[in-house]
This record gives sequence, structure tokens and C-alpha cells, in this order.
Amino acid sequence: MIYYYKIPSDTLINSRKDETELARRVLAAALKKEYGIDKLPDIEKNDKGKPYFTNLPHIQFNYSHCRYEILCGIAKGPIGVDVESKRTFRPGFARHVCHPNELELLDGASDMDETLLSLWVAKEAYLKYLGEGIRHSLREIDMSGVINGKNQTDKNIYIRLWKEKEVHRCVCCLEKEQLRLIEFENI
Repeated sequence: MIYYYKIPSDTLINSRKDETELARRVLAAALKKEYGIDKLPDIEKNDKGKPYFTNLPHIQFNYSHCRYEILCGIAKGPIGVDVESKRTFRPGFARHVCHPNELELLDGASDMDETLLSLWVAKEAYLKYLGEGIRHSLREIDMSGVINGKNQTDKNIYIRLWKEKEVHRCVCCLEKEQLRLIEFENI
């Protein structure tokens, strides 16, 4: 299941560490809702940096945060999530991160920054799903289908993109049923 929490505008977030702490609170709330787990389990990272629960190998998770929102996914199999605030990309950025099909898509886009942000969150969620982080050449990964509304890759991985006023979100997982988005209003 996918959970998100919109950070109230009056909440003081001073650092990425504060965002991470808030993300862990959302994760704890999600575990409570899904599994009745009252305390956040111990978390470690594998050699590639993917977090996991040391004593709950049957539950996988991933979270992401930006200044407006926390996004958290919990699943019985691999999962990757990403949320990013809207922004303006520097010129030439797309050439370094986009597959040729994505560059073609960008050429025809009415809003290049919005399309590029959608591609970016899809790539990052996919790499987090794989447990690799950004260790691959991003130009080798083609997410143009996600932008065009395709929710499944050729590898039977489900991908869903949500675009809102302030943020773009993306989730990659094995089960289509996990693509439901649930908002926490309080954590």
C-alpha cells in the first residue's frame, strides 16, 4: 500500500534529517495500519543502500520525501517510491539523464520541466524498486511509456505516476493492487 502525508505549511523542517524523521513516522503509522505493529522495527541498509527491516524480511518498504510531502510504500515484494517538488531544470540536464525515446517526448512537450520531473520520479522509483539506487546510466532506462499512461513495464512491474500542483509521485511494485494511494492527515 502507498501512504502519503502532506507536510503542513506551518511545520518547521530545517533539514533532510527532519524530513527523514518525519518519513519514519509515516512508515511507523503505515505499519500500524497494515500490520498492527506498534513500534518501528530496526532498519538497516544493504550494501547498495536499500533500507530493510532486520527482523521482518517479509515486509519491504521504501520512502521518499520533499519539502511538501512524505511518500511511503509497504509491500510483500520489492517496492520503490519517489516524490519530488516541482522545479525548473537547468538547460542540458535532459541530455544527461534521458533515453532517446524520452528526449523525443520532451521535444514535443508543452511543459518540458513538468515532463522531465515525471520522467525523473519514474526513473528514481524504478531504481529504488530494483534496490540499485542511481548506479545505472539513467539514459539506458526508458520511462516514456509511463508518461504516456502505461502502468506496466515489459518486466511485469507496475508503475503509477501521480501529478499534483506542488509534487509528482511515482511508485513501482509487483502487484497492481498496491498502487492505491492513501493519505494520512495526522501522524
